[in-house]
Amino acid sequence: MNPKITVSKQKYRTMRYFIDATKEIAAVEGIDKLTIRNIADRAGYNSATIYNYFENLDSLVALAMIDSVTDYLYGFDRILNSDYDPIMALLLSWRVYAECSFPNPEIYEYVFASKHSDYVLSKLELYFDTFPIETHHVNTIVTNQDMLTRNRLLYAPCFELGYFNPEKEDYIIDFCYILHGGFSKRIFTKNQSIEQAVMLMLEYLIEFLANHIERDDIQCPTLDEVLAIEY
Repeated sequence: MNPKITVSKQKYRTMRYFIDATKEIAAVEGIDKLTIRNIADRAGYNSATIYNYFENLDSLVALAMIDSVTDYLYGFDRILNSDYDPIMALLLSWRVYAECSFPNPEIYEYVFASKHSDYVLSKLELYFDTFPIETHHVNTIVTNQDMLTRNRLLYAPCFELGYFNPEKEDYIIDFCYILHGGFSKRIFTKNQSIEQAVMLMLEYLIEFLANHIERDDIQCPTLDEVLAIEY
């Protein structure tokens, strides 16, 4: 990471006003309705004041959307910093992502799976330097700006330990993302609860991964085992 950025309490507080205003408008009207003017109006400031704290509208939106997914980022970080078996860590990572993203699909798609993702993720270091986690250093997988690299780092232990065939790496990673995307849409088309969608997605994912384990001495965790863990 870059050297720690020191932010005064007053600057921190003002940045918070703008970020919270951005999140509120995005939640009600949609991300595409965000403008410098309506954010400033909601925050109670002049439009020009935003530029004293943020590079531009895109930078403010990126930081606000990252702030909207911190429950996932912190949960993901705790999982990665725990001593779980690689397959359990993988399943827990998808569990926390599903639990956090299913209620807020637009925001998570904007951050992790849109044309804006590269730019948004490029602001991760700035976000964590400005609004740091107090307890410990954030895992590099969480702060990595490249989604391809993030995927490789997350799945790497499973392939390195021979759990899965390395030749199927792209196939396995792609399936997981396609599965999540399908269930994200299913919540609305099938009128399914978020809890039901998370459980069913994990059932499918566990069955898929179990069918691709190469080692006889390794078993995929059960759904109950995955759900029993508090991250």
